[in-house]
Amino acid sequence: MKGIFSLILLLSFCSFQVNAQDTENPEQLAQLSGAVLFGDSLMPIPYAHVVNISKGTGTVASIEGYFSIIAAASDTVLFSYVGYKPAIYVLPDTLQDKHYTLIQMLDPDTFLLDEVIVLPWATYEQFKQALLDVRLPDDDLQRAKRNLEMQKLKSLAARVMNDPEISANLALQKQNSYLYNAGRFYGEGSDAILNTLSNPMAWASFIKALKNGDFKNE
Repeated sequence: MKGIFSLILLLSFCSFQVNAQDTENPEQLAQLSGAVLFGDSLMPIPYAHVVNISKGTGTVASIEGYFSIIAAASDTVLFSYVGYKPAIYVLPDTLQDKHYTLIQMLDPDTFLLDEVIVLPWATYEQFKQALLDVRLPDDDLQRAKRNLEMQKLKSLAARVMNDPEISANLALQKQNSYLYNAGRFYGEGSDAILNTLSNPMAWASFIKALKNGDFKNE
């Protein structure tokens, strides 16, 4: 019983010494706040990761890139974001203030990926078999005959004529051609020519026809 009492006194004395040391040398804590920016555009990085590696704690920046985290002297803070190189900030070993402000910029990180070829075959054997199963025409003449089959041409023409966009374009072309040729009369002599007013050759033919009396009634 006497030994147990002595052990309790010893543990109490050790605990008192530890608490006294903690009171005399408390850990220096400070609030680290600031913003995380893109290094190439200086725009805020939304939801960037801010981790206090020394304490195992962390936070996420706001959509405007602002962050705030508790850290102690000599703590290491890691800033990271997908597609950008991580950055590290180490607090001073002696903190002179309770609040610190930091503007941390992250530089873009370029990843070079290997070429990826996507094929519809799961294995090389399937590709080989599909290649062997291809039936090609014997020669160029046979291919040309197949492309010029009357039934195929009729089907293609029907599909073209039923296409609204193609029909609209054909109608516009026809209307433009009509407006361009409006007022033109073709012929010579008694079938006198009156072309557009800007055509000097048409005017010369018209005046010559008038002088020759080609427009007089018999």
